[in-house]
Parts: sequence; C-alpha cells; structure tokens
Amino acid sequence: MSKIGALAKKELNYFINSSLGYVVIVPFIFISFFLYFKTSLVYGVASLRPYFDLLPWFLIFLAPAITMHILSEEKSKKSLELLVSHPLSEVEIVLSKFIGVFCFYLLILGATLPLTIPMFVFSKVDIGILISQYLGAAFTGATFISIGIFASSLTGSVISSFLIGGFVSFVLTLLGMDFITLAIPQPFGSTLGYFSVGFHNQNVSRGLLDFSDILYFISACTLFLILAVFKISESKLVEIPSEKRKLHGSLITTVIVAILLNAVAASYPLRLDLTANKRFSLSSATKLAISGIDDVLTIKAYISPDLPPSMHNVATEVMDTLADYKHYGKNIKVERYSPTQGSDTEKQAQSAGVYPVQFNTIGSSSYQLQNGYLGISLRFGSKTESLPFIKETSDLEYQLTSKISKLTSRNEKKIAIFSDAGGNSGLAVKEELRFGKLSELVGNQYSVQTTKIDSSFATQKPDLLILAGIKNPLENPVVEAIKNYLESNGKALFLLDKVVNDSNSASATIRTTGLENLLESYGVTLNSDLVYDGALAETIQFSRGQTAFLTPYPFWFKALPDNPKFPATSQIQSVTLLWPSSLSIKSLSDYNTKSIIKTSKNAGVLSGSSFDISPDKLSEVSFRPGGKELSLAAIISKKGGADSVAIVSNSRFASDNYYSPNNQNLAFTAALIDYLILGPKALVPIKDSPENFFVFTAPWQPVFTQWGETLGVPLAIILFGVIRIWKRRIGYRRIYARL
Repeated sequence: MSKIGALAKKELNYFINSSLGYVVIVPFIFISFFLYFKTSLVYGVASLRPYFDLLPWFLIFLAPAITMHILSEEKSKKSLELLVSHPLSEVEIVLSKFIGVFCFYLLILGATLPLTIPMFVFSKVDIGILISQYLGAAFTGATFISIGIFASSLTGSVISSFLIGGFVSFVLTLLGMDFITLAIPQPFGSTLGYFSVGFHNQNVSRGLLDFSDILYFISACTLFLILAVFKISESKLVEIPSEKRKLHGSLITTVIVAILLNAVAASYPLRLDLTANKRFSLSSATKLAISGIDDVLTIKAYISPDLPPSMHNVATEVMDTLADYKHYGKNIKVERYSPTQGSDTEKQAQSAGVYPVQFNTIGSSSYQLQNGYLGISLRFGSKTESLPFIKETSDLEYQLTSKISKLTSRNEKKIAIFSDAGGNSGLAVKEELRFGKLSELVGNQYSVQTTKIDSSFATQKPDLLILAGIKNPLENPVVEAIKNYLESNGKALFLLDKVVNDSNSASATIRTTGLENLLESYGVTLNSDLVYDGALAETIQFSRGQTAFLTPYPFWFKALPDNPKFPATSQIQSVTLLWPSSLSIKSLSDYNTKSIIKTSKNAGVLSGSSFDISPDKLSEVSFRPGGKELSLAAIISKKGGADSVAIVSNSRFASDNYYSPNNQNLAFTAALIDYLILGPKALVPIKDSPENFFVFTAPWQPVFTQWGETLGVPLAIILFGVIRIWKRRIGYRRIYARL
C-alpha cells in the first residue's frame, strides 16, 4: 500500500502543481455553475438534482481530459517500461494512477460545494439527498475515470486516448436512451438500458442508495481497470504464457462474477433510504393499516416486459413497494404478471380494471406510439379495486393504502362536499372552479358525496364537511346549520376565496362569504385584502400582442408551512396559492387556533374593494424588503380536544383549473382531510423528494449569489493555483542556487 500511496500522491501532485489541473477545473466550474444558476434562479428551485443529472454529460469530456496522459505519456516517453522494471506489479501501477486521478476528481467535486451554501442560507436542505447526490457523482466519476485509464492504456497518443475515452463514455451514457433501446428487440433493449451510467446515476441522485446501483459502478470500474492491466502487461504475456492464461482467467472470472452479482442484486434489492421524509420507505400509518388485515388480500401487478426505459424506474419502485407491503402485511399476497398482446394475461388484466396505455417514445428515426401495462389490481374477498396505470410513484403508497383501507374497513368514513345554493353540479365560483381531482384522490379511501345544507344537516353526521369555491354568500340558515354541525363535534375544512377575479378584465374584487362571523367566533378573521409575496413568486407566462413573456407573478406564490412538525404539512415544502387573502388569528378562552401556512417575511397586502391583477402592471407589488409574515391557513380545536376545523384563505390551489403549478397543492389538501378525519393515523398523500425553494429577503441576494459563485469560485481556484505554482518555482530557484 505504501507503493500505491506514493504513486497516487505523485499523480495528484501532477495536477495540483501544474497548470493542466487548473486549465481543466476552472472552465468546468464556470460553465457548470453558469448553467445551474440560469435554471435554478429563474424558477427559484433550491436543488442540485438538475446539476447532477447533467454530470455524466460533463464527464464525457472532463474524465478523458484528466486521464488521457496517464499511461499514454508513459508509453510515448518509454517510462512505462521503467516502472514495470521496478518491484511494482501492473495492478499496483494502474490502481495507484486511478486513485491519484480520482482524488483530483474529488477535489473538483469539492469545488462544487459552494453551490450548497445558498441552499443552507436561503432554503431548507435535505441532507440525506445531498449526501446521496455527491455519492452518486463520486461513483459516476470513478466509472468514467476507469474508462479513461483503459483508453490511455491502448495508445501512446494523448489525443487518441482522449477520443477513445470520450467515445466509450458517450456510448455508456447513450445506452439508456429510448431511441437506442427501442431499436433493439425486447427484452434485450431493456437489458441494454441497465448498462447505462445515467440510469444508475439518476437512481442514486434521488436519495436512494440501492446496492444494485453501487455494485454496477464497482463492477464497471473493476472491469475497465483490469482491461488496462491486461493491456500494459502485453510484453510480459508474450514472454510468459502462464501469466497470460492467469490474466485471461482473472478477466473472465471478473466478468462472470460481476454479471452474477448484478443479477442477484437486481432480484433481491437491498436499499438505504437517505431522504428526510423517507420517500422510499413505508410510513408508520401504512404499516399499522396493513398489519391488521384479517384475511387474504391479493395484489396483482400487471407490468409489460417491453416498457420504455423512462418507465423502468417506476416499474422497479412498484415491485419494491409491493415487496414492502408483503413484508409488513402477513396476509398480503403479491403476484406479478407480464401481459402481452392477445394473451390470456392481457384479458385477465383488463377484466381486473387494468388497461393498456400508449407511450410516446423516440424510436430509431422517429417518434413512435407504444402500448404497455403498468397497473395494479387488489382483491379482498368479493371486493376489488384497481390502479389502472401508475405514471409515477410519489403517491403510490397513498393510493394503495387508501384502497386497501377501503376494501378492508368495516365502517367507511363519509365526506360531505357542499354544493352551492345555486344548484350547480360540482363546486364553482365565478371562475367555474372544478375539484374532480381532489374528489378522485380522497375517494380512494372515503365515501364522497355532494350535499345541501339545511336545518337537518347536523343529523346526517358526515365525518367531514368540505366547503370549497362557494359561489354566493351563504345565507343565515345555512351558516346556522354549519354552526350546529360543528357544535355537535362535527369537523370541517373551509377553502374560501375572499377575492374573486375576472379573467376578461384582469381585475379582482373583494366579496363576502357569509362565514365571517362564524369564523371570528373561533378566533379567525378572513381579511378583505389581496396578499402578494415577491420573494416566493411563481414564474408565469403571459402574452402581450405576439410576444410571450416569463415574469414572476407575486399574486401567485409558494406559501410555506408554519410548523414543520404539523402532520398535514410535514411532507410539504410549499403550497402554491393564487390570489389569497390573509388571516388574522387571536386566542380565545374556548378554542386553540394555530397558523399552518404562511408567507415569507417580505409579503404585503393590497387593501380596497377592487384590484388590477394584470401581470404587466405590478409596480405596487414589486419585490422589496420591509414586508411582513402573514398567515394564510389555520387549524382550530376546542380546549382539550382534537383539531376539528381547518381554514385556508384560498380554494383555487386545490382545483382542477390550477392543478399544474404545484403538485404539492393536492397533496396538502388531501393530507389536511386525512388529518381531520383520522388524526395521527393519517396517511401521507405524496411521498416525493419535493423541490425546495429559495427564499430571498432582498433583490440583490439572487444576483450576488449567482455571480458571486459563478465568478468567485473560479477566481479563488485560479488564485490558489497561481500562488502554489509560484511558491514551487521560488523553491526550485533556491535549490538550484545552492547547487
């Protein structure tokens, strides 16, 4: 090890003590920082995931650049024979050079750590995901470096080494692309996609350390390093046939063992979930729900064998999740089927409520349509449920556990949704808001129905009353019926709009809901104002004539959880509210009232009866410091009792009309509903690795962050390099002067 350490140190010093290392690292840092901030600051996203997803493409050029001389120069200068003549094995030579270059790469990776500083200062950071992303970057870099060393062993030309290394790295990155895998018959196309470096890098970057991914990187590094050893041992292999057979045996054994280990690891997953919200682990509520199942529950997964590569991770996560359900639910039986066109399995899938879905994929020369199955059916006794198609897995646990609870529950909970006095089907205000997605989501677990509110409403005893998007001010008899229901231990969720907008005139007006006095009796005042928050504004697109503009729109902004420990917001990073009003909260002797959603500290309000909300007339609400933190949602409980009433000063955020800005919106609403009904047993509606957002308190902060790091870090590296090289030259001059 002392020999390897000495040679590795020599290689590392080669980069640090010469201009080559700084010529490589400075452009890489500048370009990657520039591209990262151009994306992250426009959308306010505080995440390094996009940066590390692009890292393999950067490494296609970076890794060959720092490895092209490793063995090529030794060959061209005839110094490789000198090394081999020393008491050093070829393995020690290759391994020491790999360690030296890899240590330099870790220094380059360490130079990206300043990117995390704004995340810690202006946002919340999931440390587990950050650690996982850097581990993934280290493994990916090690793989590309081993490829570069192998390429360098093939030729005495530095340029040829660079081109060969770049080409092999490029091929391994492309293998997971649709247009490659679809041009090859299945299942060979899917198998080929497994060998893609990007496929495994993306897995690790999500915060999930899967042993199969780590084993892939280790196997790839080992294989290419052995190939490099094989190449530089050519002279010995010619003279000593026994050594040639031994090296051939080592190479074949390594390939066979790597293939077997990777196959076993893929079949028997061993994972470590590093995410703060345990994105890839079952929640305690789910474990409690499935552990008490008293009869056999059969879960059948229908997954096509020729799914596009973009769906492979989803299919893998589905089966991993079902394996966890089987582990914690002793009466759960999991079966997997692979439907093919015209087969009995396809007919079985369709009879169970799982149908094929068309995927848009990129073929070898054009866009193609492909049919496939990725769905689940559940059977408990004579009752059945299904998930026809699973597009993503962020809400898979919620949907599965909800349907399981609905199948196995003896007493189904009921939700009553108030339909407006105008008699419209569904829920609507002047904007004709629709809440179909919300009803569909909670309908997986509860019985959901619209209702009229009259004097007999309290006797209906629903488990929860939802009022959302009320069209007209509620009349006194309706308000009195709601009050009686709440006083008889009823629970309610109020999604109320104090501001009504007219999209035709780009204006908004204040209106009365009829619930003002009732809410004030609980210590909550729904203020007659329009809230804006420039620090957390969403970026929207609007048109002026023939030109489209992207601009921050402070009337649409990301509201933040007021208490991270509150169950309904513990998994939520933000909720995008649209033209909300503020809430004033005060303590009363009979009720406890707490804020659960708030603005940043730079928010403000517009007062009056009407407002101009056009995106191109925002001078009054431009981002400026000196604002205040405002409450936008509250939870209420009787003294000594459970939380029973929730109020959000906005309903648009949960409607179908505005679902796209932030998929956390629906998750927050469903979590609030579950919490009011189930309390501590509530499920987590979405288990994603949600993006955090920058919360700047002054306009200069994003500008300083972008250019301070984009220019500051490269300049600091240049300054360090100049000082180090200058000191070494001074030292050399002193030594020669003594001689």
